[in-house]
Amino acid sequence: MIHTDGIHLVGDGAQSELHAFAKNVGLRREWYEDQSRHPHYRLTSISARQRAINEGAVQVSSRELIVILQRRAER
Repeated sequence: MIHTDGIHLVGDGAQSELHAFAKNVGLRREWYEDQSRHPHYRLTSISARQRAINEGAVQVSSRELIVILQRRAER
């Protein structure tokens, strides 16, 4: 499943799922931030955020997103 807090786009499964979703909503692969502790795409515009939500990203709070990322890191 793909989640967003309106700024970050993350997946709770395989990274390939996140990359495919990001490509589908018009995000370029080089925008993927994998140097951080929690790899993600950054949604830098309102239209990118809206496309992600329209395509099925689940909108969550920033706190919920942190919990999702922590669970993913534990795997």
